[in-house]
Amino acid sequence: MFTGIAEETGTIFRISFPGNTTHLTVQSKVCVQKLEIGASVACNGICLTVTEVQKNMFTAEIMKETCSKTTAVNWKSGTKLNLERAMSANGRFDGHIVQGHIDTIALVQAVTNTGQEYRIRIGIPSPSHTPLLAMHGSIAIDGISLTIARLYADAFEVALIPQTLQTTTLNLLKAGDKVNLEYDILGKYIQRQLNSSGKRLSEKELYEKGF
Repeated sequence: MFTGIAEETGTIFRISFPGNTTHLTVQSKVCVQKLEIGASVACNGICLTVTEVQKNMFTAEIMKETCSKTTAVNWKSGTKLNLERAMSANGRFDGHIVQGHIDTIALVQAVTNTGQEYRIRIGIPSPSHTPLLAMHGSIAIDGISLTIARLYADAFEVALIPQTLQTTTLNLLKAGDKVNLEYDILGKYIQRQLNSSGKRLSEKELYEKGF
């Protein structure tokens, strides 16, 4: 499990394609220090398993299916990635629950920088995804935990603080770029309950189910 708080931005050093997998070698200064083979690292929000650790690099495998459903299909040498190691059991929870399982790819519609505020507007890929979003709710964009600042019928906006812009790859985004989205797991479970029950759940029923 992750929190959506990037520890650093790494850079892809090399990509190779043996068999049906993609081997990704990433340059890292922070995350690599305490990594072990078999550990999990979120790369732009995608949970990957470490297969090799070097002094300032680590290697992970990406399955073909993962590539086809995420922006990893377009990664290349030099691509910058938001990196986060899996959360320790006694760690501080600063973001929100992020699993590292990408739900969909979405398109950046607009980036606005007024000097006082920096906003990114992202299209909602399908009307069926709209119920998974809520005003002031959580969303992970390329692995970064953000709060939805404005919600439209077919899009949503997030507002970025200077710290996020300085420490993540989100400052590189422009209109037309694609990003990985992971919806809030609580919203996904509630939506599943609604779909399976065929009725509107009451506040009491949600409480009894642990929400």
